[in-house]
Parts: sequence; structure tokens; C-alpha cells
Amino acid sequence: MFTQLSRRSALLAAGGLCVAVSIGCGGGGDTTAASAPAADAVVLTETATDFTVTAQGARGARSWSAMQFAFSANVTSGTHAGSTIGGLLLLKGERDEASGSTHLEGKLLIGTLPSGIGSGSAMQARSLIAAFRSQADALRDTLRSAVEALRDQLKVDLDAAVDDAARQAAKQKFGDAFKALMLAFQQDMLALVSTLRDALTALGFDPSRRLPGGGDGGLRFHGRAGFDVTGTIAADGQISGTVTLGVDQVISVTGQKQSDGSFTGRFTGPAGDDAGDWTAAALSKVLPAPEPVPAPQPPASAAAM
Repeated sequence: MFTQLSRRSALLAAGGLCVAVSIGCGGGGDTTAASAPAADAVVLTETATDFTVTAQGARGARSWSAMQFAFSANVTSGTHAGSTIGGLLLLKGERDEASGSTHLEGKLLIGTLPSGIGSGSAMQARSLIAAFRSQADALRDTLRSAVEALRDQLKVDLDAAVDDAARQAAKQKFGDAFKALMLAFQQDMLALVSTLRDALTALGFDPSRRLPGGGDGGLRFHGRAGFDVTGTIAADGQISGTVTLGVDQVISVTGQKQSDGSFTGRFTGPAGDDAGDWTAAALSKVLPAPEPVPAPQPPASAAAM
């Protein structure tokens, strides 16, 4: 039931999905060739929530991040108390060399985590979720390949750089390519999420683009293109940011990065008296695991023997 994911972009990426790319300049004590400083070392690492490309050279660390999380927020007090907001959080970050903080921007795609599906549709729902997992994993794999290709090109460009200006130009080239990659990834993931949401709706599941608030005072979500997210991760892992749900409908979040790469914290909004808890975790910890394949039954003749 899912459309084929776009191949127009060698994508970023799940379970989730999150990609972090760090680029920098770090030390080098070799003084034998002062006119030709040592090239930046470039390394790609991966976690459950992100990929990280680090180029360590003489200036410090500059970073680009692309992250994929399962986002969940529970309103514990205020006008919309008892409401929840769930979805897929896709973020791109850029790390500041001087402060070590990372500026975030991205999208929250609402309604990707199913709940309350009637038992009569449970089998179809599980099948849809399994298909979503498979497609999301494929996007992450494609993204990984694309990031690896960008990393390899960055290595080539940095090795060829003869001065600091050329190295900075190589990093800017990488950053521009990475940003385009993230935009394409977001669009492809949005198409995948939209297909899942529509299919679950057809089974009787309501993705809930409205928070219950009483009559016409309830919060309504608009825009299948997702909701804008901006924020900052400090060098010590503290995060602050906003999710814009619509005109005068903003959620302000604060929190802390955990040892497993996830985030937890508190938020206020969208109503002036709303407050609650939120988490952003690896998709593999939130999406239901695929149903095990039943063992084949022995033939009747064999059973009789």
C-alpha cells in the first residue's frame, strides 16, 4: 500500500529515524611543513538516533546534524490536560565551533504512532506498521549511503585544500549538500508517513489532528507538511526549542540528552496554561516489533506417524 520512496535523493535517516554530521578542525603538532597544515581527519559514526561525520582539524569542531526520533508529548495540566501529541521528529543541526552548541531545525510529522485500533483491524494495522518499519529502514540505509558518499568527497576536498580558505570552502560545500540531502529526506519520509496515516485512517484509526479541549476551543492541527521545529542543544546536552503547530499555537520545550541519545524534558503550550512531559526516542524503542512468523505445521501424514 506504500508508494515507492523517491530515488531522486541519495538520502540521509529511523527507529525512528536520526543523523548527526560533525565537521571540524583539530590539532596537529607537525611543524615540518608550516605552509601545508595536516589535513582534517574525517570519521563517520552511527548511533540508534543519528549518523555523525567528524572532521577534526586545527580550528575545533563544526557540525551538521540530521536526527530522527519518535516524539511523544503528554499534556498533564492546563486547557488540553489529558491530550497527547505523537509523531516523527526529523531534525538537522549545525554545531557552532566556538560555543559547541548545535542549532536545530526540522519537522514534526504528527500522527505516526498508532493507538486505539479496533481488534477487528489489528492484523491489517500490524501489517501496515511492519511495512512502515521496512520502508523507514530502507530510507535510513539510503541516507547512510548518501552521508558516506558526502564524507568521502569531503575527505578528497580537504586533502586537496592548500590553505584554510580552501578547507572552509570544502566544509561549506559539504554543508550545502547535506542540507539539500536533509530536505529531500524529509519530503520522502513525509510521503511515507502520510501513506501510513491514511491507511490507518481507512481502518478506523484517527491520527488525531485535534487535541480535545472542549467544543470549538479544541486545538486543531493543520498542514500535512508537518510542523516547523527550531531549537538548540548546548554543549552539555541541554536542549531548548519550539514546535509551531499553527498561528499562536506554539509548544516550548526544554530537556536533557540521555546516555542513549534520546531526550526527555518538560514543555509548555500550546495554550497559555498547558504544561507536560515530552520524550524523543529512537524509533526502534517505540514502533512495535514485526510479528514473528509462525512455524510451519507438519503434514497430516507425518503427524499421524
